[in-house]
Amino acid sequence: MINLGLQRIARLLQHIAQTHFQQPHFNPPWKVVHIAGTNGKGSVAAYLSTLLRQQGSREDGTSLRVGRFTSPHFIDRWDCIQINDEPVSKAVFLETEDKVKAIAKVVEEELRSEARRQSSAIPAEDRQTIEQVDADARLTEFELLTATAFAIFSEPAPRPCDVAVVECGLGGRLDATNALPDSAIAVSVITSIGLDHLAMLGGSLESIVKEKCGIVRRDVPVIINQDWGVEATGMIFRAIGERFEHKEIGSNQDVLIALNGIVGQHQPNFKEEDLGDEIALEGNHPTLLSLMPHQLANLSLAFAAFSRVAVAISKQHEALSCLSATLCEDVLQDASKSYPARLQLLQPGWLQDTVAAQSLPLLNRTNVLLDGAHNAQSAEVLRKYLDEKLLTRPRSSRSSRNQQPKRPEIWVIALSSTKPPSEVLAEFFPQLVSEPDPTSEDSARHSSLSSPARIIFTSFGPVDGMPWVRPASIDALLHCANRLIPSLNVVEPPADNIAEALGAVEGILAEWDESRNAKHEQGPLVVVAGSLYLCSDFLRFVRDGRLAFSTHQGEVSADLAS
Repeated sequence: MINLGLQRIARLLQHIAQTHFQQPHFNPPWKVVHIAGTNGKGSVAAYLSTLLRQQGSREDGTSLRVGRFTSPHFIDRWDCIQINDEPVSKAVFLETEDKVKAIAKVVEEELRSEARRQSSAIPAEDRQTIEQVDADARLTEFELLTATAFAIFSEPAPRPCDVAVVECGLGGRLDATNALPDSAIAVSVITSIGLDHLAMLGGSLESIVKEKCGIVRRDVPVIINQDWGVEATGMIFRAIGERFEHKEIGSNQDVLIALNGIVGQHQPNFKEEDLGDEIALEGNHPTLLSLMPHQLANLSLAFAAFSRVAVAISKQHEALSCLSATLCEDVLQDASKSYPARLQLLQPGWLQDTVAAQSLPLLNRTNVLLDGAHNAQSAEVLRKYLDEKLLTRPRSSRSSRNQQPKRPEIWVIALSSTKPPSEVLAEFFPQLVSEPDPTSEDSARHSSLSSPARIIFTSFGPVDGMPWVRPASIDALLHCANRLIPSLNVVEPPADNIAEALGAVEGILAEWDESRNAKHEQGPLVVVAGSLYLCSDFLRFVRDGRLAFSTHQGEVSADLAS
């Protein structure tokens, strides 16, 4: 159930403070970096929490205790709550959640009683029904999860967190995470903004910008991404100004813009040439130059936020002045361990000694790219990454005639029911949707996609703690694919779940293995994408050797042997 609003979560946090921590109001002992945006929130959170753990320190010189709250979870419901880049234990999560749920019952009854008293003074024809009152008073699953995370971060033993990196669940202004008090917020970060969740956030880019900017607090530093361009950035400044009821951002409202590894301070009438060099790239280091633009943008946001929050926590801490290549490498490597399914490339042998390795030997010898791209914006980034980093294999000669054929692709795709499949599929497979114009600027992009592609549509299972999330029906995906890709026979028979889909991939790999020839020296690249929930099923399947999840009809499972 999604029911945006701050009244319920604010009351719950107040009761938790009074009942569990003996405080009159919820005023956490940790500083917060609050992150909103359409894409990139989780990556920025992962980079930042890794930076804080590696480089941050308290005033006494000891290491920081860093909390991180992101959504959705990956494999287990509690892995969205991390401390020092490690998921909290199941025992700690369930114990805290039970306490929160017990307090939530009291809060819900209070809210119902108050609503009914107020309703009695309203004309009968304008009153809410009892069902409506009860629904409005009921805390959502995400509100309970948010309160559980905040309670865990505040636990005195061994000590509370020093800082928490908190990702908005949906939007910003009315998201449960925005119930944090102003005094707790050290930095606000807004990553990218796109046309997603239109039904909940409004039907235009400007309305979505206003919702995301709802996390901004007066006189608290705001860090945004210049990649949107001048027009969208102007919307940000207007939205922040309107939020504080003045046309221009006050001189104390520190707004910083990250662009290609450089961060500069701006006032509303900014120009790109005004960018400062507060945080700059370390020369032309290959590691940094090899990053995709969105990765560099997310790193820049994380470094800028680190510089602000580290100084806020420890007055002796110096702000970073350079995006060191070594530091970037460390951050990228460490963050990927605690934040999978973001352009995660699994190398041959990735199954190691798991149960799955025995049933999927060919897949185990193949690269698998795991990515949660789930909307048009992130799908375009994934396609560009494939084209530029994984599928281009030139020979030593510079002649285009001597380039090797592009590597074949095998896709396993599931989408959420709320995502327009045509928009995502068109970005995944632009070469299959339309014939390229050789004179256009995009012709190289289209021609690079001439490799054979095989597509398997599937579904993800029920999402623990998020019963409102539903997969798109396989029939709808097939119908959309047939409409978009009418001339090419690339769509394989669908699979009911990730276990069946990987079995089908194994069969395709066997066919390719038998027909191997000089044209394709490398095996196909397997891509699992379209939904983080599908990636979660994949990771769970690899870990356990089977899928198992609870539904209203009982437990459903899919074994490797099936």
